[in-house]
Amino acid sequence: MNKKGEVDLGMFEYEPLEDSNSFRLLLLSPGTGDAPLDCTLVEDSRGGNTFSYEALSYTWGNSIASHHITLNGDLFLITPNLYLALRHLRRADVERILWIDAICINQSSPLEKTQQVSIMRNIYQTAVRVVVWLGEDCTEACHTISWVSSHQEGGEKDRKHLVKTARTIMDGCPEPLVDFDSDGMNSREDIAQSRRVQLLKGFNDLLSRTWWSRVWTLQEVVLNPDVTIMCGYSEVPWNTFMAFVEGIQRSKPILQVSPDESTGYQQSLQRSFSRQQFARSSSQKMSDLLLQHRGLKASDPRDNVYALLGLASDMSKSKFLPDYSKSISEVYKRLTREIVVKRKNLAIICASQPSATSRSGLPSWAPDWSSPWIYFCLARAPHNALNTSTPDVKFSKDLSRLKAGGTYLATIESVSTTYDASEPTLIEWLKRVRNWDTLIAEWHSDSQPFSFDCFRQIYSQHVLGSETAYPVDLFAQTPKQAKKSSKKDVMKFRTHMNMMCLNRKLATMRQSWQYETRIEGLVPCNALPGDRIVVLHGCNVPVVLRKGAAEDWSFVGDAYVDGYMYGRAFGAFSSVEDVFSIR
Repeated sequence: MNKKGEVDLGMFEYEPLEDSNSFRLLLLSPGTGDAPLDCTLVEDSRGGNTFSYEALSYTWGNSIASHHITLNGDLFLITPNLYLALRHLRRADVERILWIDAICINQSSPLEKTQQVSIMRNIYQTAVRVVVWLGEDCTEACHTISWVSSHQEGGEKDRKHLVKTARTIMDGCPEPLVDFDSDGMNSREDIAQSRRVQLLKGFNDLLSRTWWSRVWTLQEVVLNPDVTIMCGYSEVPWNTFMAFVEGIQRSKPILQVSPDESTGYQQSLQRSFSRQQFARSSSQKMSDLLLQHRGLKASDPRDNVYALLGLASDMSKSKFLPDYSKSISEVYKRLTREIVVKRKNLAIICASQPSATSRSGLPSWAPDWSSPWIYFCLARAPHNALNTSTPDVKFSKDLSRLKAGGTYLATIESVSTTYDASEPTLIEWLKRVRNWDTLIAEWHSDSQPFSFDCFRQIYSQHVLGSETAYPVDLFAQTPKQAKKSSKKDVMKFRTHMNMMCLNRKLATMRQSWQYETRIEGLVPCNALPGDRIVVLHGCNVPVVLRKGAAEDWSFVGDAYVDGYMYGRAFGAFSSVEDVFSIR
């Protein structure tokens, strides 16, 4: 007891869990206002399921635990964001049972974290509901959630209808009145426009919350069919909210949002798509999940891998398991080997972008899944440089070296400038780079370069000064139709080419078996003259390798080589196959 006569509380200490199937649940006692948060931890089991509980999906935010709650009669420190969540989740008159990772898992025990992460899929699947906490509300966010909820309460539950409703309203068509402040507006159209502006601000605010950018929250929202989004005290069902996000993403006002705000829409729709796939029992392999969700954030870089294991259809019987005693580099190397061996192809190494990372201990062939994409991974497209071939690959015991069979295709002779975000426009870059018009002219229509059939047609029509004589045929459309189609094609052209060219260079190369023959293509931003273009068995696209000391090579990145992306390389080589030792 202290000088004020109050009882001094000790700091909470965890007791070990009973077995590997056990997990803890938080009992949040009822209360109102500023009353202290009083909680109790109890133990449950995957086999027992004594309690019906909700699972909380949230972000830690500020990692410093500065707020305290009472836990089993002792003090326990939590982060500010979790403290706010508990304040809003607490009911006035009844207890609420929750699973919350920061409290229910002993975060200071790597052994327990490893064990609990391995059963996290089951924890989220068996919860009666998942509550997504986006944080405190603001005026626009509160209005937006209330507006979305009103459509759900009005009986509008069909997803396609909700998508159409959102798009129609945001495009400026008549809408039913909603309870927004319309003081000072001169007409119904002024009021409607003001509402649309507020709604867009609200969605932009909600989708810019850090929750959408975290990797763990992906699994948490995909695994359970009943998900509720909560912002402040406002709640809305996930499916209803996402239907409106999809409708707005298709509407005209979306063109007014900033690039950062646009990212929020893309990330949210990606999660919605993953939920739909999981609900349809569509299997997703680990490599596909890694490629699709790279760039999401985690406090621990190992979680960029571990957070996806519960969603992967091909990892349930794998020997690759969560293990927080292993280093980040070891985890990434072991996973790369696991995928290469299991899938019998080398495409996963094309996700390695060495210029994007300087992580110590990571060889050039192992992707750093904690770093964002620098350029588009060409192996994600349906290329097949060697038709069907099985990798001839061996890993050294310490996983510092990968040896793979392949054939030397060409040597880079010269490269252009890098196309990056500082370029004024994509068109200006295309006009400046050396031999670009020749590259366009020589592409074969059946090779489907960059997955866009009209590439040469649109280039020759819209890049001024192009010397290509490729005919422009707009299919005998009327002038009005042709103008509309032309504008649409230009938008597609820019979208696809921005994606494919960003942070890449155009390269001129000399073929290995016909030295006087030059070929052209796209290479990573860190490629240099003298680098080799190699086709490795089991890899669907050519790669760029750089000669190192002795017989060692380093992996630079993947490449697009004109004419050699769809099997032509398989019958073209006359040189002897080599073995490349890549570090």
